[in-house]
Amino acid sequence: MDLISELPDPILQHILSFLPIKQIVQTIILSKRWSHLWLTFPSLEFDTNFFRLKLDLSKTEQSAEKKRLQLIDFVEQTLRQLKWLRKFKLRVDFPWPSSATVVDRWVGYVLENGVRELEIFVTVENGKRYNLPQSVLASQSLTVLTVGVCKLCPPLDGFRLLGMKRVTLLGVFVEDEIVKRLVSNCRFVEHIELDSCLGLRSVWLCDTHELMTMKVHNNSGLCELGIKAMNLQVFEFRGQFQPCCIDISSCKNLKTLILTMVAITDDWFHDCITEFPMLEMLALSYCHMLESLRISSSHLKKFILCGCESVRRLDIDAPCLLELEYSGDLISFSLNTPALLRADVHLSPTDF
Repeated sequence: MDLISELPDPILQHILSFLPIKQIVQTIILSKRWSHLWLTFPSLEFDTNFFRLKLDLSKTEQSAEKKRLQLIDFVEQTLRQLKWLRKFKLRVDFPWPSSATVVDRWVGYVLENGVRELEIFVTVENGKRYNLPQSVLASQSLTVLTVGVCKLCPPLDGFRLLGMKRVTLLGVFVEDEIVKRLVSNCRFVEHIELDSCLGLRSVWLCDTHELMTMKVHNNSGLCELGIKAMNLQVFEFRGQFQPCCIDISSCKNLKTLILTMVAITDDWFHDCITEFPMLEMLALSYCHMLESLRISSSHLKKFILCGCESVRRLDIDAPCLLELEYSGDLISFSLNTPALLRADVHLSPTDF
């Protein structure tokens, strides 16, 4: 007796979630019960390895082409017959002609099934960026969207993505106006991440009342960034040492501020820090234009200063500070931190 097959669907699906997609696919030949389970599996992921491992077994180009078409057809039929889907991940490099059309169909199938979490990293024919369909940016079911190495076209007008909570763009080609319109359509978005994107120059986000976390990392060419988000609690910015005008002064409830490789001055920092009375965590790394820092905060609990080679003096008045980390040259300290529990100081070898 096959006792495993008698288990309820949720338990079997939980067991399968620990297996690679290749092994999950192999289960569907066991019985109709397992085939049904596959079509109701809540999370599907297809990556380059899923296709490459199969093709590497081929001995001729003709058989390789046949296997490739079989795999594409298998994915196609699976997505067409899905009963329900919560999460879909697609990370592939499809260099074949008309591959973008294939991906368009797959994306269409999962959107029709009300997918809630979508992750797409796709390059297509001749290494071109895949143009993300506008239908993705008009989906009413999506709550999490992660897009990598693609190209974003302008969102459709008139759509409000009321369910979208998290948007992540990684290595995407996207222009300022597209980001502005996308965020404007996602009225209840809570987390936005822009990492290594191309095409950004001046990004200003307004009326993002639900936004709580904003991460902006390594976006070459970005020279202006402004955010008006009264509930923003976490802001991270990693630059590339180029000047960038950053305006987050209206984010009065900010609790975590992390700045790395940013060309900011003492005046900018002092003007900025006074705007955040609720700040609890502050980290400054490799900000080479800083020279003398004065920090006065009643809520600050952790402060990190690392690799800011021009800093010569640090004054901290923070009665609630619990952790202090410093890495760099020997400098002058003035501390009023009666609650301090841990201080890690690493001085450069040249100071000895």
